[in-house]
Amino acid sequence: GGCSTSTPHAYDPAQEIEYRYSAPGPFAVQKVALPPASGQPDGMAFIPIGHDGPAPVVVWQNGTGEPIATYDAIARHLASWGLAVLGSNDRQMGSGETAISLIGNAVLWSATPGHPLHGRIDAESFALVGSSQGAVRTINAHTRFALGRCATTLAIHGIPSRDAIDFFRLDIAYDASGVTAPTLVLTGTEDEFISPVSLNQLIFDGLSPSTLNLFGVARG
Repeated sequence: GGCSTSTPHAYDPAQEIEYRYSAPGPFAVQKVALPPASGQPDGMAFIPIGHDGPAPVVVWQNGTGEPIATYDAIARHLASWGLAVLGSNDRQMGSGETAISLIGNAVLWSATPGHPLHGRIDAESFALVGSSQGAVRTINAHTRFALGRCATTLAIHGIPSRDAIDFFRLDIAYDASGVTAPTLVLTGTEDEFISPVSLNQLIFDGLSPSTLNLFGVARG
């Protein structure tokens, strides 16, 4: 099927985004265990309690060898601001297939009476977010799968360089030139091997000029 569209928000520099959203949000967070489904590992959902209507979804993608529990604090923080975060315990996520399975399952869960996520998540409005190998999966889920093209936003943190991929003998590849969704690219000034600023700048410069893209570099 096709992707739904939404009206983009205008950026307001007076909003002090970082200071506002670095604090916990207004919602308490409920964790819901996700059993294995569609041949994929189990996982965890972080759901804002008391959210007015179904919450938009963030599909979180882990770094190499890590379960979703590693990112518990990040997932809780995002959920506290009204986002439903879905994560898997898949520890090798480069292909993007696990993310697509999560989204497909989320559509079913949200429509199934009696399921803990019934009516609480808006699986039609989702972002793909990942760190390290999870950043590779974010790109691949979006560029290689029809459902992934429907993502409203991408956020990639610590995208690994070709040298890093070869050094760790990972069988993963990605091509960010096919990204069409608004994208946030993140790295740090002292990451000179895994995800150097120069690589991230190259990826950022190659993103579609017709979408809102942001590039953030931490000092350190």
